[in-house]
Amino acid sequence: MTSVYTPSFTREIHLWDIRNTSEPVHESSIDSGNNVLNPYYDHDTSALFLVGKAETNIKYGEVFLNNSWSFTHNSSQHIDDQIKAACLLPKYGLNLMKCEIDRMILLTRNSVYPLPYIAPRNDKSSFHQNLYPDTFNVYKPGCTKTEWLEGKNSDALKAPLNLTSQKNFGKNEEKSQSTSLASVDPPSVQPAKNSDPVVSVLVPSINQQSVQITPSSTDNNKIDKPDTTQIEDASSDKENNQKKPENVVIRSAVNHSLQPNPKPLTPLAAQSRSSKVKSVFYQSKFKYINGKTANKNDHITNIRGLSSMWSAESNGFQINTRHAAFFVSGNSGQIGVVQLNKVGRLDDTVNNTIVNKVKCSDFQWDLFDENTLAAACDDCTIKIWKIPEDGLDKSLDEPELSLTGHADRVSSIKFHPYAKNVLASASYDKSIKIWNIDACQAMITLQHHPDFIFNFNWSPCGTKLATICKDGYIRIFSPLQSDQPILESKCGPRKDAKAARIEWVLHGRGLFVSGFGSGNLRQIFLFDSETLAELNSEDINHSPSLLIPYIDQDINVVYLYAKGEETIILYEIQEDEPYFQVLTPFKPDGSHLAIGFLPKITCDVKSAEIAKSFRLTKDNRIEPMSFTVPRVKLSFFQDDIFPDTIDRCEAYLSADDWFSGIQMQLNYINLQPEGMQRLSEMIAVDQGNQNSRQKDMIKKVETKNGKQNGHTALNLNENDGNMITAMLQRASLFHQNKSDDDDEDDDNSGWD
Repeated sequence: MTSVYTPSFTREIHLWDIRNTSEPVHESSIDSGNNVLNPYYDHDTSALFLVGKAETNIKYGEVFLNNSWSFTHNSSQHIDDQIKAACLLPKYGLNLMKCEIDRMILLTRNSVYPLPYIAPRNDKSSFHQNLYPDTFNVYKPGCTKTEWLEGKNSDALKAPLNLTSQKNFGKNEEKSQSTSLASVDPPSVQPAKNSDPVVSVLVPSINQQSVQITPSSTDNNKIDKPDTTQIEDASSDKENNQKKPENVVIRSAVNHSLQPNPKPLTPLAAQSRSSKVKSVFYQSKFKYINGKTANKNDHITNIRGLSSMWSAESNGFQINTRHAAFFVSGNSGQIGVVQLNKVGRLDDTVNNTIVNKVKCSDFQWDLFDENTLAAACDDCTIKIWKIPEDGLDKSLDEPELSLTGHADRVSSIKFHPYAKNVLASASYDKSIKIWNIDACQAMITLQHHPDFIFNFNWSPCGTKLATICKDGYIRIFSPLQSDQPILESKCGPRKDAKAARIEWVLHGRGLFVSGFGSGNLRQIFLFDSETLAELNSEDINHSPSLLIPYIDQDINVVYLYAKGEETIILYEIQEDEPYFQVLTPFKPDGSHLAIGFLPKITCDVKSAEIAKSFRLTKDNRIEPMSFTVPRVKLSFFQDDIFPDTIDRCEAYLSADDWFSGIQMQLNYINLQPEGMQRLSEMIAVDQGNQNSRQKDMIKKVETKNGKQNGHTALNLNENDGNMITAMLQRASLFHQNKSDDDDEDDDNSGWD
């Protein structure tokens, strides 16, 4: 058996016949992920456990080696903390009288604790021989090392786990003289004394409950060994409801008084953590997002002089609905601009650019004027450029205006999401300035950064700034209230890392960070924005390129890409544990330098397109890309994946109004096309018709029962009515699926 990680990020299990290794006899696809699955096989029961490093799921299945070799993936279990390593306990360490089949020992970031698998049996007073075949004798080998080196071989010795059989085991071996086990006392497996496994997790036909052992509690909870005491009982309701030890995770309550969110939600840190292990049946609506590049006829090719040399603080590629901007090779800080509607091969003789005359570090389009571009330069200035409506007909070397105020070169810039002509800039002078472009003046200066600022971003409400610094700290500022941070804390990426990115998620209640661990280990983190408590983290892989995130604020889907790589990694960020839901990655042809995304209103809603983007590639071309969610009933508006989005067509405030502290009320756009019915309305109508049919059938059953018994129909009590309703629902579903395949709901829909 081999565990395989394919180039398409699919993880598979292959079964081989060692007599013919030309091809596997069985291939079973498990899922998609970023790491290979480590297999742990139980030779006695043919159970297989699959664990991925830095993941939170344990997959369980069975290997069948009878007439047809196969592997069946039965279930998955979720662990709140990332699994660093695992091992399978020998059978002698199991609690046999509690019907414990196997026990995984898990190593996480903060603890080591067992994860037993229990078979449900009513009788716990007797030994269940059918659950425990003879197992390998770990105390006596089949042959000595000298015999093996001389070329001899023998079958592995097996010993029974039944106490009665163990008493006669030595005598039988002595009589038969087939092995030398008679001279060794058989292992003693004592029945548990009022004990239970610390964690009960269920595979098919197994029940489930959980308590985690932490390092501070290991002295009182020891794993079963021969001639040692059993683990203390942890299956009672009293222990299952105990508080989680503080040395594992510390989380405080959230205060939302500073978050003017138009749609208030439940605090992230208020989610319950009473269960360390829970079943994973959640299927994301975006699990199978389908990425697709446009036809080559829609590409923009022959981009001459394209540069791939820019700092990690810049994306190096910015787009809006009209233009695309990118770095051009040279020492004069040139920025190339092309129109997205002029597809095909560019002219060889024309190469009009924006010439900054000094090296440029970053640039960004004005969110409310698609012909305005701001450029951060090494001469400590920010230059504002105006692009003609029809694009560059000649090179530009004189900016519309220049902003001066930083003491060192400017590293990155961000326009305010809702206020016109408000721009924030970070510099190597360890400060952030917020500019009023209309007045050509820096109105606010945020300092208190002891080291270089990797990245910063505006909050969704536009009142806060989050920064991540080389000193390893996240800081949150409220610029209109104070130039000092209102919150700061040590973040997940290691201190003195070479780069990091920070983004607001979950409508401003979370902070998403992409950074590095030791040895170029790329990691992602999620923090509570009100306490900066780390909610979750995940190791991606080892690579020197920084993962650059793009967040879809409407549906909380994050797209991760890196310069010079081919794969786009996708996650859905959830409001409760485990917070990160892995989605299907997308791997277009060829490597990319950068990716830019368009606003949600540009998406084709009728084809369930949730994101539209353009990709700048190494072979000097710009490729359109589309991300869609597979749906069956595309004639309906998929309102579960298209919530109302913020109207960003016009600015809500002027620069003067924003600096004066005037509050704004955001407007939301309904993306439902005219003439399309909502999918939720159609499902509600179908559910109502089904309930009506069920009531009619219940009345018929009541009438029929009354006539058969020679009296009037009985009034069913609540339990009988619920039972009949459930039976009729199953019968109705079977009849509906059999008679009309077109009425099936989409398997990937959140309405199933």
